[in-house]
Amino acid sequence: MNVYRLKSIINSYEVIDLDIFEFAEIIGDEDLSLVRSQPRTNESLLNTWGTPSCSFSKEYKQAEKYPDISFWGTYLLMSADAKSAMYELLNSFGEFLPIKVEGCEFYLFNCLTFGLEDKQLCILKYSEGIEDGLESLEFNSEDVQTKPIFKSKLQGSRTLFANEKFRQCYDSNNFSGLRFDTELLNIF
Repeated sequence: MNVYRLKSIINSYEVIDLDIFEFAEIIGDEDLSLVRSQPRTNESLLNTWGTPSCSFSKEYKQAEKYPDISFWGTYLLMSADAKSAMYELLNSFGEFLPIKVEGCEFYLFNCLTFGLEDKQLCILKYSEGIEDGLESLEFNSEDVQTKPIFKSKLQGSRTLFANEKFRQCYDSNNFSGLRFDTELLNIF
């Protein structure tokens, strides 16, 4: 089974105009401690979320079509149609946070799942004797074949990965907004 690093489309913009301080205010995080730690701790945001509103970013103000699924920070922004199509697949692996964007219904998907790395195949990189990232990243195939979307503790928990089931659902619905890269450490 293939594992993919999820990426934004090249030369794309975030769809919504929501900055990190507004996000922190929504979740009641005055000192930004939760904003900084949440991707690593997987703390649920549902109990403080509500249904906030924001605007489209200036690049999408006059757009007739928006990406079905795109990134907002470390979260996936999904249209209502994408959420409906992906809900059954993803519901056990994260949470859908509703957000109104100029009257349109969207959802931020907060991934709350880590994939199990195959530590025998993961190679740490060192620079002058100090750990400096990874040279290779491999996941335990039995573990991640049951997880359509997940993060990596070794990679730093701010990158989303997906398996073939996620990609098939994305492709079969002709969704737009993401790239799938089999080079798991390639940031570009």
